[in-house]
Amino acid sequence: MKFFEFFRNLGLGAVVLCAAATSVWSQSLNMTSEERGSSSGVSVAPNRSGLSSVAGDFNESPSTQPPYIGDYALDENLYKVGPGDIFQVVVEGFSFERQVNPEGGIVLGRVGMVNVKDLTLKEARKQILDKLETAYKRRNCVVSLARAKTIRIFVTGAVNNPGIHDIPATARISDAVQRAGGFSASAQMGAVEIREDGKSRVVNTGTFMLNGDLEANPYVTQGSVLHVPFLDYGKPWIQIKGESGPVTLQLEPGETVADLLRKANSYRTEPSYLALLVTEKDGKESVLSPAEASRYQPRPQARIQVFSTQQGVFVGGAVTAPGRQTYLPDQKVIEYISKAGILTSSRIPRKITVIRGDGKREALPLQDSGVRPGDVIIVGQNAEQKFLLYTPILLSIVSLALVVVQIYNLN
Repeated sequence: MKFFEFFRNLGLGAVVLCAAATSVWSQSLNMTSEERGSSSGVSVAPNRSGLSSVAGDFNESPSTQPPYIGDYALDENLYKVGPGDIFQVVVEGFSFERQVNPEGGIVLGRVGMVNVKDLTLKEARKQILDKLETAYKRRNCVVSLARAKTIRIFVTGAVNNPGIHDIPATARISDAVQRAGGFSASAQMGAVEIREDGKSRVVNTGTFMLNGDLEANPYVTQGSVLHVPFLDYGKPWIQIKGESGPVTLQLEPGETVADLLRKANSYRTEPSYLALLVTEKDGKESVLSPAEASRYQPRPQARIQVFSTQQGVFVGGAVTAPGRQTYLPDQKVIEYISKAGILTSSRIPRKITVIRGDGKREALPLQDSGVRPGDVIIVGQNAEQKFLLYTPILLSIVSLALVVVQIYNLN
């Protein structure tokens, strides 16, 4: 009996000793190197890196959040810092993030609050660095914008989704228009009115799309109002029809077909094109190659049809459903035209002009099956239909002449 009591007491003693040893070990882990050195009577050099001091000030582990990546390189001389911006700060290798508060300040440990509201990113970065280097007596500091704030803007006018939109502060006018659903079919592309701080200005974003000039595509700010004007049909206009659908543009003096295509493609990207069919208001048709498009200046109310170089055969002109058809090796020219729908105004000669992939024109018989992928088949209008286009004008002239004759006879 005493034998068993001995081992029981021995077991309890072992448990108590283990608990005590665990407590001492845990306390030793929580001690700093300086504390462990003083308790053991051994002199330990202080932590010269100052990391424990920085960590104590900010009490934060290194950030793992990725930085905001925008569509354009951020211009530190133009971007204005404000509430919601998040900065990443590195002091002697210790990284942490701080957000600009609603008052426009950023709190940095023993530095206190640094006011950065309405400063450019370059100015704000310098101000924060100066304060850190003064407080921590070291120059090994880095400050960068980790994530841009979100701002609220208003988009009105000829866009597909007008209203209030929240976007990153790194967004430019073109981004705001895209967030609002893009230009509507009745929009006057290229001209956007922007109202900020009680002032209004019109920005020609078409210049940015043609030349890449970022000054014509500025940043938007909190509370900005963007207005996209509707197309003015009282001024010259043209229509371009591609695979993305029709788009109507205001026609400026001296603009070529190539200029208009670049303007249209700024918000409705079309594939590379093989040929263009330009139909003027009076019915005159011109088939243009890309080289010819850079020289041709259309007249007001012209309609331009774009034929892509992607797979398929394109049928355009005087047909019911112009556009791309699936290429079939044995299909004849007349079969492609029939699928597109023959109109009463269609002129079907014995040979049809086909534009090849290399831009060369070739006359193929209707029963020829030599059509290749990427070819463009143009069906013209017959002479009778062209005459009918001028009939209203002729009738007006005749009516006017009759009125003049009657007035003369009365006198």
